[in-house]
This record gives sequence, structure tokens and C-alpha cells, in this order.
Amino acid sequence: MENRQIKILAIDDNQDNLISFKALINEAFPDARIFTALNGKQGIEHAIAEDPDVILLDIIMPDMDGFEVCTKLKADKNLCEIPVVFVTAIKDDKEHRIHALEVGAEAFLAKPIDASELTAQIRAMVKIRKANANKRNENERLTTLVNERTLLLQQELVERKRIEQELIKAKEKAEESDRLKSAFLANMSHEIRTPLNSIIGFSKLISEKNSDVEAINKMKYFIEYNSNILIKIIDDIIDISKIEAGIIDFTMESVNLTKLLADINIIHKQLIIDYKKEHLELYCHENEADIFMYTDKFRINQILSNLILNAIKYTEEGSVEYGFDIVESNIRFFVKDTGIGISEKNLKKIFDRFYKGTNHETIRGIGLGLPITMRLIEKMDGQIWVESTLGKGSQFYFTLPFIEAKISDSSEQVKSKAYGLNGKLVLVAEDDDGNFYLTKRILEEQGAKVLRAVNGIEAVEICSKQDDIDFVLMDLKMPIMDGLEATIKIRELKKDLLIVALSAHVLEEAKTSALNAGCNSFISKPVDPDKLLALM
Repeated sequence: MENRQIKILAIDDNQDNLISFKALINEAFPDARIFTALNGKQGIEHAIAEDPDVILLDIIMPDMDGFEVCTKLKADKNLCEIPVVFVTAIKDDKEHRIHALEVGAEAFLAKPIDASELTAQIRAMVKIRKANANKRNENERLTTLVNERTLLLQQELVERKRIEQELIKAKEKAEESDRLKSAFLANMSHEIRTPLNSIIGFSKLISEKNSDVEAINKMKYFIEYNSNILIKIIDDIIDISKIEAGIIDFTMESVNLTKLLADINIIHKQLIIDYKKEHLELYCHENEADIFMYTDKFRINQILSNLILNAIKYTEEGSVEYGFDIVESNIRFFVKDTGIGISEKNLKKIFDRFYKGTNHETIRGIGLGLPITMRLIEKMDGQIWVESTLGKGSQFYFTLPFIEAKISDSSEQVKSKAYGLNGKLVLVAEDDDGNFYLTKRILEEQGAKVLRAVNGIEAVEICSKQDDIDFVLMDLKMPIMDGLEATIKIRELKKDLLIVALSAHVLEEAKTSALNAGCNSFISKPVDPDKLLALM
């Protein structure tokens, strides 16, 4: 510490002694700042105000002696590190020296003061003060570091605990997801194999010579019924994939909701018969007037059918009711049943993928109906909720924005079964023998003539040689040359030829690719004969 930085406080009740201290100090430390006090109380006040580097303290003083002053100084946390040097005329008083050390003094000087000894003591005390300051600063620094590190460790512990909790939840969720997927795959295998067993078995039996007409019709019914089940399973898997990929599409049109609900009633009454629910009634709350809404007819049908089918599955007796009403700017649909109901803990799970009631594994389905329903409604800016009492039944509600349509479009018109294909020449580009034979039978029953190409190259060659072809049914996936490339080449030859794409791909990009290649329209497999003929 530089001389100019030294601050020295001398406390002595004798003014002459103070003058002597100042003279000796100024000679050794000309730049030092010196403060004096004539009593202990004044000395403590100066110490508080000036924070000196050294205190020279007389022992024998009135009112408050040096020992009491030193005791008070060392008891103060702000003053305790200031070195105190006792100055006394009692040179050989051992008892006073010991007492001085006991109250905290750092050194002891005897009067008369030796200048060199005083100078040495002051220098030593300044070093002690500096060391104490450095020690205090280091302690404060270490304390700060410890506090910061402690806080950091506490934050790390909190964060680690949070991460551990999240990992536990993620692990439980992954395990649950894995369990559901495993159950889904096992269930899907069962759901696919069950209708396949009927389809394959009845397909073989139907060709037996001893089968009568009634037996054949019954087998045909089961083949068609189980085929529709398979299509529903495949459609559900595709729909949930399209929804999660964000590529679900909607076709908006004017829909007669009153008529749509009546049609749904006819179909699902037959399902009640198929499910052998003899004590179950299906009620449709029909509106007196036709209500037209601008929406996606297929998706509304799909949503209501999923909810009604679920109600039928889980209701053995009583009723399933459905209908709609208009609430402000929304249309609210409902499906109510008197079935088994849903427990409160399962209400949040029923819209999860692959989830089926844990006690109802025997009920048919793959657990995608409600998840698809909820996501479709959300995509259409609607909401769905459920109210249920275990053992008494459930009520599903969903709302959609009501966009009124005044006039029904062509989709509501009655279609004629006379398709007008008599004498038309149709080229069917199809490499699969079974699919070709099916399409050929459908067309020939309407009086059409059929040509076949087994790949794209043959389709192009036939179209280039024959000018009397009215339609081309183009399978998109064929060997040597696919349907897209063949369509492009045919379009270069004949711009006005009608080409309908047939494909097992149902995603929107397949349809877009076909239309971009030059097809007039697109229809997905399995082909509904009425839809195909109506389209042509």
C-alpha cells in the first residue's frame, strides 16, 4: 500500500502525546493522513467515519480505557479488521500486555516511543490490514463463487429432476404407445383375416355344382359384406395417415342433410340386423324441411357413420338415436345410445389412436374410428365432445360451422341406371387378370365392347391404330411402361380421347399426377361399378 494511502488514527487523552505521534508519523510517512481523538468515544466515531489503516491506542484514559475501546472496535464487524497498536508508559507490565492481546490488539508499544519501532509497527500493521482486506475480498469472492455454484447446482438438480420426470413420462408414453401398436397390429391381423376367411371360403364354395340359388345368394352376400369390411379397414388406415401427414382433402358441395341422415338410417338399420342386435332400435330425428349445407358430404357421412357404428357395437338393447339441430351459427349433430357407457378415466383415451375399451376386445374394429372422427371434425373447424355414464349409455356431440346452401347440386340428383354405354368401344389397360376380367364384365353388361392392353406400350399402340375407341380405362401401375407415361403419349396422338385413371393409390398426389398427365378423371380401386359407369 502506498504512503499516500495510509490513514492513521491516534487515540490518547494527552494532547502532547498526540502532537508527538503526528510529528513522528509525518517524518516517516509524509503523505499519510492522520486523525486524532482525545477519548475512546471520539476515537470510535473517527474509526467509523474514516476507516483508518492503523489505530494507535492509549491504555489509560478516563471514562473508557483503551481495553474497552479495543473490545468495542473488535466487536464491530466493520471495524474488527483494523490493526490496533496499544501505546503505554508501562513498559514492563506483563499483565497489561496479556490483556491487550486478549481484547484483540495486534501489537504493543512502550512510551517513550522509538521512531524506528513506531515506523516498523505501522508498516507491519498496514501489511496486516492489506492482507486482511485481501483475505476478506478473497473470502467474499469465494463465498460468491460458492453461492453461484450452489445456485447453479440447485438449478441443475431442478432441471435434472424435470428432465427425469419428462423421461419417465416419455418412457411411459412410449411403452403405452408400443403396447397399443402391438395390440393394434394383433387386432388388425385378426380383423383382416376374419373377413378374408369368409371371402376365400365362400369364393371356393360358390363354384360347387350342388349349391342352390339361395345358398349362392347367401354366399354372395357374405363375400360382399366382408369385402366392405376390408375396404373400411384400409380406408381408416389411409385416412389416419393422410390426416397426420396434413394432406387430407375436402370436397365442398351443397348437401341435403335431411336426406343424408335418412339414407344413413337405411344403411345402419341393416347393420343392426347384420350384428344380430334383435333388441336394439335405431332412430333418426328427421327435420320436417330439407336443410341444405355447404360441406363435404363424404366426410359428414363418414363421421356420423363412425359414431353410429360405435354406438351399435357397444349397445346390446335399447336404442341408438341421432340427428342435428342448428345452434346460432353452428350445426350440432348428436348420436346417443343406451349402451355400456364409458368410465370417467377412459373418456380422455377414446380419441387416442388404436385405443379400444380394455374389457371389450371381442368387439370388432381396429380402434381408428373415433381418432379419425375427431381429427376430421377439427380439420373442418368443428368440435366434438362426449357425455357418458357407465352402464347407462353415451351421448356424442359435434358442431360444425353452418354454411347454408340454398340449392342442391347435381350430387343430390337421382342417377339413372341406364348408363348409355351400349356399343361403345372401351380400351382397358390393366396388367392384372382378375381386375381386367371384373372391369370387362361390368362394361359388357352395359353393352360395351372391350379391348385389353397389358402394359402402357400396348395401350399406346392400340390407340395409335384404332380411331373408334370411345374410352380408355388406364391402370396407372403397369410393367414396361406405366399408365402416366402411356397417357402422356396417347395425348400427343389424340387430344380429345376420354381417359379415366384407375389406381389402388388413394392419396391426393396420385390423382393430381394422373390429371396432370392428361387423364380426364380418376377413380380409386376397389372400383364401385355404379360409380365407374356413372362417371363414364
